[in-house]
Amino acid sequence: CFSGYAVPDVVLSARDRLIASLSEAGVELADGAAVEGLLLAQYNELFALPWARENEVWLQVRPETVAG
Repeated sequence: CFSGYAVPDVVLSARDRLIASLSEAGVELADGAAVEGLLLAQYNELFALPWARENEVWLQVRPETVAG
């Protein structure tokens, strides 16, 4: 989760942090997820001020690597 405008550099940085966190937890990404599978979720209206904007980067993972 990050705030502010979701410009490419910020989104890719958030993706890289997510990948690192998942890797540390032993969770593997689905094939091609780091490049083609990135989804961006934005929760505020377009005219929200930057500090009030909430964004998330989503990546698909291999289900068998997630502890249940």
